[in-house]
Amino acid sequence: EELDTVTRNVIVPNTLQFSQWKIDFLVDYIVNVHHAYMHTTIPFIEDSLVSFIEEHQKKYPELNSVLFLFRELSVLLMKHSRHEEEIIFPYIKQIESTHRRREIYGNLFVRTLRKPLSNIEKDHEVILSVLKEIQSLTHNYNCPDNTCAIQFAIYHKLEEFHNDMMQHTHLEDDVLFPRAIEMEKELLQL
Repeated sequence: EELDTVTRNVIVPNTLQFSQWKIDFLVDYIVNVHHAYMHTTIPFIEDSLVSFIEEHQKKYPELNSVLFLFRELSVLLMKHSRHEEEIIFPYIKQIESTHRRREIYGNLFVRTLRKPLSNIEKDHEVILSVLKEIQSLTHNYNCPDNTCAIQFAIYHKLEEFHNDMMQHTHLEDDVLFPRAIEMEKELLQL
């Protein structure tokens, strides 16, 4: 039962039209689904890795590198998500509200997202790079022969985390941020 619980996935269909969602809903979705998932899953994966490595270090020494990379990734993600939630997302919601109401003073709110977003996109590149390293070290999240259920569950969670981060960065880089930049441009022309 525990293995079923740990490996159960809820899959979001690819047919969802994220680009049609209202910006404030998309921001809330990213925070309440992807960021919340990340905040609850990171400690679980880290604790599971530490516990497993303590007992199987000699048999699976590569997992020390996975743990090191995962810890590096978690520090970056916590800082990154806090910056988005406290600065970037409130600004995007403000711009969206001003844009939606076509307020003539809307151009006064525009601070231009280009520079902060280029930094966020650099973070995303580092995040995806670290995830690919973890994916490589775990042989695409495939457990070795004769592995135990615990290692299977850890690899499954790592793969699930990887997939969630792929969708998460796609929603921000390819849907949310381009729409916000377009709204800024339109507000500057009011």
